[in-house]
Amino acid sequence: IDKVFKHLNWLSIMPPVGTMTKRAIRFLHSGAFYICGRDKDFRPCFVMDAVRMSGLYKIDPNEDWAAVLQECFIFLWQYIKAVMFLPG
Repeated sequence: IDKVFKHLNWLSIMPPVGTMTKRAIRFLHSGAFYICGRDKDFRPCFVMDAVRMSGLYKIDPNEDWAAVLQECFIFLWQYIKAVMFLPG
């Protein structure tokens, strides 16, 4: 029960989907993450390009990359959930 309440508290303080910082939008536009369609079983295929990710890290090593990645992942997983999952 304690974990359920912690999760509900986390959901209440989590920023709403669609509010992303400029740095997260820039990171998404870099091509480090992309969705390349579906596999034969209709599962979404998500690709992470580690070379591009490391290149962005070298440009600005003082950036809080954990927060940027969290914003990107929340946006992408919410997008996949809303657009690519089949009902049922």
